[in-house]
Amino acid sequence: ALNKSLLKWSYDFDYWDIPESFLCAPVPSRCDYIHHIADLLKVDVMDVKNGPQQQIRGLDIGVGANCIYPMIGVAEYGWKFVGSEVDKTALQSAKKIISKNPSLQDMVEIRHQPNKNKIFTHII
Repeated sequence: ALNKSLLKWSYDFDYWDIPESFLCAPVPSRCDYIHHIADLLKVDVMDVKNGPQQQIRGLDIGVGANCIYPMIGVAEYGWKFVGSEVDKTALQSAKKIISKNPSLQDMVEIRHQPNKNKIFTHII
């Protein structure tokens, strides 16, 4: 319930839910991670709000059922993402999150990787 509330209050996402037994990623620490990446890329939130100066596309290997990194990256910086996932239940959950949040629909693409030993094959 806390993650769902934080995602609604901070980023205006209407839907976020994950199947039982899947990782419930803490939003604040995941947000910090995205900000660290932005620092490395020298991206400023204020610059993004005035229009992105460069289009950044992230790759989330093992996006999980929660799709949290793409959600925050889109909301904070306008980044586009490809997320890969081997677990079909997690894959469906991530796709559902995207489909129920219009701001994610043209920004995040989830791809199934059926072979966990070939994480990049047919993903990039």
